[in-house]
Amino acid sequence: MTVPARVTNADCISRDFSVTIKWDKPVGVWSKIEVNGSGNIDDNDSGPTRVVSGLQPAKSYSFSVTTLSGAMRSSPQWISCQTQSTVIWVPVLVIMLLGLAAGAGVILLRRRTSC
Repeated sequence: MTVPARVTNADCISRDFSVTIKWDKPVGVWSKIEVNGSGNIDDNDSGPTRVVSGLQPAKSYSFSVTTLSGAMRSSPQWISCQTQSTVIWVPVLVIMLLGLAAGAGVILLRRRTSC
């Protein structure tokens, strides 16, 4: 039996709490694509993508993508994905805007009372 070809062009699409790993299907005969790494990996074999959920925002994760053909395994294709940090910045921006509004309110009140 021949060792199956590796997947190629592995890439990831990042979200705050998940990443979608995608790749080009390998050439030749193979039966399954296996993705290993942190998080909850959707093991749906319907296509050249896997969704990995349950991740922390603004962190880097490494995943291996391996082609299987029976008991034979390709060498893994490694990919590093960085989750987005939108969730972290939204509260910071809200707090900053509230602080600016409160500061502007204090300045306006002082001007009004000093007249």
